[in-house]
Amino acid sequence: MKIIQTYKNIYLVEKKSKNIAQEIKDQFPNRKICVCDFYITGSEKGEITRSGAINFDGLLLIDHHAPLPEMMRRVSSTIFANKYVLENGPLDECYAVVINHVDTDSILSAIIMTPLQKLVP
Repeated sequence: MKIIQTYKNIYLVEKKSKNIAQEIKDQFPNRKICVCDFYITGSEKGEITRSGAINFDGLLLIDHHAPLPEMMRRVSSTIFANKYVLENGPLDECYAVVINHVDTDSILSAIIMTPLQKLVP
């Protein structure tokens, strides 16, 4: 998995047809990882939190693409990010926030998950 662009602790990685948890973890060793708005293979087997976030294979997923009943409705990753931050606060600086495309849902969910002081120069 190749990093295309970086802004502070938000990383845009290449878009692939199949995203494997281990490939992402290999790219960010010694970091906690939050994946926003793209499906990780097998993530439907993870633990869904009250906010809609999924804990899977050491990753925090803020994503509405998993083939789960909870995702088979009109919902966006931005909604899950907002709920997560309302319940837990933004992620701390040890997290790499990863997206693989730059539509509104990806950008907004990544920004919501990131502490504001980390985004402003």
